[in-house]
Amino acid sequence: MQALPIDEGTELTINIEDLPNFKLPGGPNDNIEERYRRQYDAAFQKDPVGCRLRIAADFLQELARAINTGAIDTLLRLYDTQFNKLSDLYFKNTQWPLPHE
Repeated sequence: MQALPIDEGTELTINIEDLPNFKLPGGPNDNIEERYRRQYDAAFQKDPVGCRLRIAADFLQELARAINTGAIDTLLRLYDTQFNKLSDLYFKNTQWPLPHE
């Protein structure tokens, strides 16, 4: 245990092991680059436009599933990390598809 001084004569004792772990837990979605490359790279070379539509649809389905099930960790991972990775991989020189596409 470590004591943190608050002011003279008062200290707050905190057990370091009791502090929350802000690292998002691992899971099947952690390595999205590898998973999407395995699933889409060959198709992307043949039909980049159609492949981008499928990638966007798959991502939105994952996002909706996380919202509907209340999977906050997955939602944070999708929103904070995976969207950017997919954008870098497949939408670097183009925008994401519009909803009506």
